[in-house]
Amino acid sequence: MTNLSIQDRINQELNKIFQALQQLEIFLRELSHQSNVMYQNALINSIALNLHGVYTGIERIFEAIAKKIDQRFPTGDKWHRDLLEQMSVDIPRVRKAVITEETRLILDELRRFRQIED
Repeated sequence: MTNLSIQDRINQELNKIFQALQQLEIFLRELSHQSNVMYQNALINSIALNLHGVYTGIERIFEAIAKKIDQRFPTGDKWHRDLLEQMSVDIPRVRKAVITEETRLILDELRRFRQIED
């Protein structure tokens, strides 16, 4: 994936995210119709795995933007949180904010769901 343009990398990740979201929709619909506890647990695990995949895909997009456009990528123990923050602010003469503050807060909840340390 390193030889792809940033646009191609983002499109590739978006396709994976959309596939995971489609799976989530199927699993959630199926979960509401299931009474078998073991099957419900399997669906819940699949839902969690797909949520993880959605966030990871979003984070890969942000990573590509940070490295290729911003020319800086956060480091340290809190880089996941810092990356979200970086994407939510304008960088003068480089780019507008990629996400709103509201979206940052929602994504931060999803990040914490993955049990990544603050």
